[in-house]
Amino acid sequence: MKELIQQVTELNQRVNELDAKQSTDAGASTIVESLPANTDEKKESN
Repeated sequence: MKELIQQVTELNQRVNELDAKQSTDAGASTIVESLPANTDEKKESN
């Protein structure tokens, strides 16, 4: 039974880490989306 509790605890920690990473990724993509759209066009024309 202790092993099972240990496994669940470790899984919960991994889920929390993944949740944190996911929200960080979402935040990053939101920042990218809010950048001016024409920055990519300028890079391509150079």
